[in-house]
Amino acid sequence: MHNENNLKQLSELLSNDKQKQKFSNVFVRAWNNFLMLEDLTLIVLKGHLLVEEQVRVMVYDRLLKPEELQRFSFAQYLSLAKAMYELPEGETWLWNAIAKLNQLRNAMAHELTPGDIDKKIDMFCSAVPRNEEQMPEHSVKNCISTVWISCTYFSIYKN
Repeated sequence: MHNENNLKQLSELLSNDKQKQKFSNVFVRAWNNFLMLEDLTLIVLKGHLLVEEQVRVMVYDRLLKPEELQRFSFAQYLSLAKAMYELPEGETWLWNAIAKLNQLRNAMAHELTPGDIDKKIDMFCSAVPRNEEQMPEHSVKNCISTVWISCTYFSIYKN
């Protein structure tokens, strides 16, 4: 698996059995719904959905009454998450990468033949740090996986 080292490090950071079980459940669901995909459009749409779910979890976990949030857009959830979480030095790329993924997803979901899709792919992938050892192929799928793993870390470990 392309992000095996990242996942191993994340698993080691989880300090108790409850966190490990939550991570295991989230990971199995992601594996079944995303990592086996081959079609670029499905990779972007399903990958964005998984990242969006984790951003919402990040927000909900910091609210007293998350059920009071109704009809928020993804951009609004992202803004709330940015206001609630201080990213460590090595993770400051995350918010920009999520915003670029959202732009890519919107182009693919709302335009029948998006003309600048290659540019949006490049903009998203360039927002995600490249680690040759852990991720030799800097594909859209690998970049989305990296973003998802980082969001999952904050939604599980930082609570």
